[in-house]
Amino acid sequence: MRITVVADPPDNDLRVTAEKLVGATRVTSLAALEAMLDRLPPVPGGGATLDLVAHTTGPKLLRLGATVLDPETPRVAATFARLGREGVLPRLGIAALRLLGCRSGRQRGAEAVVAFADLLGVRVYGTTANLRSRHYDSEGLDPAAEVLLASDLLLRRQVSSRSLLPDLDPRQSRSRQ
Repeated sequence: MRITVVADPPDNDLRVTAEKLVGATRVTSLAALEAMLDRLPPVPGGGATLDLVAHTTGPKLLRLGATVLDPETPRVAATFARLGREGVLPRLGIAALRLLGCRSGRQRGAEAVVAFADLLGVRVYGTTANLRSRHYDSEGLDPAAEVLLASDLLLRRQVSSRSLLPDLDPRQSRSRQ
């Protein structure tokens, strides 16, 4: 099962994709995503993906409405750390987060994929190419387009050894193993 979230308000390109998606939730910011997750019932049987559909910035960081999902931004890092510490995604039956924006698994986007995986404790994927509306069906990312995904496991080997996360209060971040 796929839980699809689309950045709102969508521009013309993203609107075409959003109109294809049946049951997608639109959010205007990271805070709106967090609130949506807090209200979401668990997925029966688990194994779901949480797909965030949005544009990326120049350094390939996903822009979710008004919020750039940059793990070096303290508010973003703290939010993902809370979600991970409280086990929100696994409790909801979500096994993976997919950042579905153009080349979200490249440049700084690749670093974000790795950082979010460390914080959340689930697989996180970015994309290696540009995504268009043709890459989606009514349920979300078309399974045939999954070849464009790169997991945190793959991207971890490609990112630099510099610190991916800002210093966090240890009470805000779960221990990384």
